[in-house]
Amino acid sequence: MKNAIKIFIAYILAASFAAACLMLFPILKTDDADSGDNPVYELRSAYRRACGVIKAKCVQSYILQDGSYCSKLSVEEVLAGDRSLKAGRIITVVGKNEPNKEMIVYLNKETNMSFFNSVDCYFPVDDAMYILNGRNVELSEGKTVSIDDIKSDIVKLETQLMTPAKFLFYDDIKSIVEASDSIFIGKVLSVSMYDDVDLFTEMRGEELHRKGVVFDIKVQVKEGIIWRYEGGDTVTIKHIGDAYDNIYYEKTGEHFENNANNASIVFPRVGDVCMFFITDSPDKKSDDVFLINSYQGIIRILDKTVIPRSINTPFADFTDLDNMIRAMFEAVGFNITSFFLDK
Repeated sequence: MKNAIKIFIAYILAASFAAACLMLFPILKTDDADSGDNPVYELRSAYRRACGVIKAKCVQSYILQDGSYCSKLSVEEVLAGDRSLKAGRIITVVGKNEPNKEMIVYLNKETNMSFFNSVDCYFPVDDAMYILNGRNVELSEGKTVSIDDIKSDIVKLETQLMTPAKFLFYDDIKSIVEASDSIFIGKVLSVSMYDDVDLFTEMRGEELHRKGVVFDIKVQVKEGIIWRYEGGDTVTIKHIGDAYDNIYYEKTGEHFENNANNASIVFPRVGDVCMFFITDSPDKKSDDVFLINSYQGIIRILDKTVIPRSINTPFADFTDLDNMIRAMFEAVGFNITSFFLDK
């Protein structure tokens, strides 16, 4: 009980601190690399949208039946991201290149191109593959940047936590289920608080930086409901301390106002069993996940009973867990029979 009180007090203090940070520390630029005068800044947007960054050499370039070009690249060094990218691996990248040319490529993964069959295929972000000339990378308009500066900037960027630009509030079950990247039931193992975290997001093509409070909610999955996680998995969910003030109605785009007060936020305690609705990081290289929003991201469960909360309108009338899960499956047209076979 004492631990629960401590966590609750810490949360209230952190939320107050986070709100104060917004007033005292408005959106900030954090370093000189954020200036458009620094050539490495041109690559930052590509880095944010890439699943991986590699130094590679073109082995072969060829034309497909539809007239488009593809290249075979030999990965020489992985600078960031995708764990499946390893030095020595040959990958297929859409685009034309000269054999033996070395380059830096910011990659996106493509999985729905039938003409590649089982071959892994990548797309270069912005259709750009940056030619490496010695230690310098050729950018647009004759500008260059050294590969050492790119590596140093990537190290710096990896210390920052990219967050969703905003969180959405959902009015119906179908919308919240479809918007969630994963839904599961899990037991809270620990809750840790970190202040002065370097947070950033992208909005309208601009990088916005600030300091903020972040909670790490470590959860052991008891049961995967929809997508990805399975029983026994351990997941650490990021929750931004002031996320409650950055929520907008999904259908209207208007700012969500919690007239009840912020005490209606469900903040988990160690030992709680909850259903979690989470969204992936906007950074494709990151495994970070976030609550879908401060009010709808967590539903507390006691045995087979749902603890209802009026503010979470899609689920406000449910008390039976199985009935709630059935309603979620039916809302998105999933076959619910197999889920309940072993229940």
